[in-house]
Amino acid sequence: MLRWTAVRTGDSLPEEEYGRLLDLLPIKRRAEVRRIKDKKSACGILTAYALLRRELKLYHGISRPVIAYEKAGKPYLPEYPRLHFSISHSREYAVCAVSDTPVGTDGETVRALRDSLWRRVLTQSEYSWADGDPGRLFRLWTLKESYFKFTGTGLAAPLKSVEFTFGENGPVVNRPGVFAASALISDAAFGLCSAADAMPAGPEILPVEEILSVF
Repeated sequence: MLRWTAVRTGDSLPEEEYGRLLDLLPIKRRAEVRRIKDKKSACGILTAYALLRRELKLYHGISRPVIAYEKAGKPYLPEYPRLHFSISHSREYAVCAVSDTPVGTDGETVRALRDSLWRRVLTQSEYSWADGDPGRLFRLWTLKESYFKFTGTGLAAPLKSVEFTFGENGPVVNRPGVFAASALISDAAFGLCSAADAMPAGPEILPVEEILSVF
């Protein structure tokens, strides 16, 4: 089963909710969040992990997950090795994917960035397809981020080393056994890469109140 969900994080969390979600973080991440001065960025991390815990509790019966990290930084559940997850957060959105096969996801707010950046990260074919459209550019960006989360290598490999094309049935990646999904919802782009061939059209967008009510 593959579930893909997202939530708009908002500008802040109520103080009592902030402290409660902070206590639920893995110890490593808790220390990192306490060092973040930008409250909005910190709230994004807290919301992403809360979204993950909601999915694990409601759909897998896991109330207190133990989260560990591989050398490259990819998180995993040591007590549930057959269950895979990926989370991401930006200043506006948190996104989560949970699956019984390896998975990677990313979400980004669509915004203007320098053309020189896109030329560094996109192949010529991808750059031509995007044609300067911010939505298309960020769909490609989130797909690439998702792919490297899926593989567990992080961004150590060049972003141009993997290429996506878009057809009638959505994005296709030039890697065998890897399936991709992409969505542009409101002002955000979302990407998903998985070994599962049944891919959702886009993440289910949940209200932040629904995430907080689970705990």
